[in-house]
Amino acid sequence: MGQKRIYASAALAAAVIVALGASAVSLWNGVGPERISAAGWAAMILGTVLALSLAVGLVSLMVWSHRQGYDDGPEP
Repeated sequence: MGQKRIYASAALAAAVIVALGASAVSLWNGVGPERISAAGWAAMILGTVLALSLAVGLVSLMVWSHRQGYDDGPEP
């Protein structure tokens, strides 16, 4: 039962990502024929990499903290 729930959650997350991507492409194409400069692409890529790095780092710290027992409550 647990495996099915995990697969269903992953499928739902993938569907949401695809839907958001399709929506972004549709909105982007609706703006017009404007082009992004090389500096604009560099800024977008750098921002994406930094945001993902921060997210991965914070989640890693959260997992590490939990495994070390820092998140446990006080023992009675």
